[in-house]
Amino acid sequence: MAKKTATNNATTAALGEVSAKVRKAVEAIRRPFTAFVDDFRMITESRAELAPKFMKAFGLWQTEVGGSFIDFCRILVPDIPAQSRTTADGPGYRDHAAYQAADYLRRLAAQAARAETTPAERAQRIADAPVTPTTAVARLLKAIMPLLQAQQTASLFDALRTQLHWPDRTVTRIQTETQRVEPLVVLREPRGLHALGNLRLAMPAPAAAEEMRTGTQG
Repeated sequence: MAKKTATNNATTAALGEVSAKVRKAVEAIRRPFTAFVDDFRMITESRAELAPKFMKAFGLWQTEVGGSFIDFCRILVPDIPAQSRTTADGPGYRDHAAYQAADYLRRLAAQAARAETTPAERAQRIADAPVTPTTAVARLLKAIMPLLQAQQTASLFDALRTQLHWPDRTVTRIQTETQRVEPLVVLREPRGLHALGNLRLAMPAPAAAEEMRTGTQG
């Protein structure tokens, strides 16, 4: 019991370490949030109005403190358990009414945000999102592969394993991705060369390769 009280006091005290702006935002939604937990129908603000305010306060707090969503919920309602799921050691926060109410507000705010964007805007956000490292490497290789002979291409993928020490599953995934993606750029063969068949992919000696990989010298 003493341990639980100490944890709750520490969580509550953390609110005193933040700026006045964050403290004001958190305190502004404390009362309506606790009312929301106690009785959905008696809440003084509608759910649609409270959800964006709740998430705005969470966003301000998280930007300044860096805590998680459950940490924020426990500042408002310290009785929420710290552990995720109910076990023999005690209840989990997923089964706590306050967390369930907070998660409902979070989902409600997300739905409202999605509703405010058009399908074209959502598609554009997806298109503008950074590609994964796997896709980036695949597109780069796709630009180079037309200039190489089949054996050189195979050597290039082998180098990803031997020189970069990437696992087979990663290299296989990149190989598969090169068949799907567009090349990063379209390269033309250098003038005077029918192909790059005369070039060799020279692999450094093991000692030199390790020096290149780690940046150390013997």
